[in-house]
Amino acid sequence: MTSLRAVLPLALVTAAVAVTPAVASTQPAEPAGAPVAHAAGGDAALPLPGIVNVRVVRAQNLLQHAAKYEDLGQADKAVTALTAARSNMTKAWKATQYLIANAPPPAEPASVRKATVRKPTSPTKAKRRSIPLVKARASGTGAGVAVYADIYTTAAAVISLQHAVAMTAMGMMDNAAEPLLTAVSKNLFAALNARDGAIAYIHSIAPPPVAADGSVHAHTSGAPIAGTWDTIMPSVVPDVDDELQQIAGIRATIKLSPGRARLLNDAELQDRRTESTLNTYWPPVPAG
Repeated sequence: MTSLRAVLPLALVTAAVAVTPAVASTQPAEPAGAPVAHAAGGDAALPLPGIVNVRVVRAQNLLQHAAKYEDLGQADKAVTALTAARSNMTKAWKATQYLIANAPPPAEPASVRKATVRKPTSPTKAKRRSIPLVKARASGTGAGVAVYADIYTTAAAVISLQHAVAMTAMGMMDNAAEPLLTAVSKNLFAALNARDGAIAYIHSIAPPPVAADGSVHAHTSGAPIAGTWDTIMPSVVPDVDDELQQIAGIRATIKLSPGRARLLNDAELQDRRTESTLNTYWPPVPAG
């Protein structure tokens, strides 16, 4: 059986991995079965840990189904899909917190020790020398080779899922009538609140940026660099900007009812506060 793999977004994870975008502006991407996350500088695909991956993939599928059901006029099925997507989004973040709290300590540097070999007593045997034995450990695993994405990449993928839930909700808002509009609103603000909670949690456990070097931000082009909270979290800002752009576009192209307009106003206000928080916790690198 082909295993499902969560699709990781480019904007969030470029600092740690090379990836394929997960969502367009209004619709979630197809949750492809092939793994797409790659470790920086390597060719081997690193899928999300299963405890998170199953939730992310299920949420992606459900978002796609919700949009399809709305297009087909099957509002009841769309409500069910949105509710289940919201549940899986919540569980994906709880699983991520578990992984972060139980992450292995940093790998020890490769150590070299000499094996003590007794000098043979028999004159007929060749004289043996002490042979240096090298014991290496792969970073982040404690032993062996890493086969799953690290906590930084995993958190980035789940935060991107929150972005996908919010964008899908905004994309469904114009045509949604009750009770679908209520489900759309619940998903929108559940996603924005979940992301704010993730930002607060990560800030509470992350070491502060090094003042001498400034914050190290992820880059959307060029060679990927090693992932840390300081490289992952600034990359959330483009997602917030994407949502603000969508809000502006909806206002400019669609005539909204007063209730829908209020929902967008509230989402815009929360997005601007989120972006301000991100820039305060992980300040932008000065130009030049």
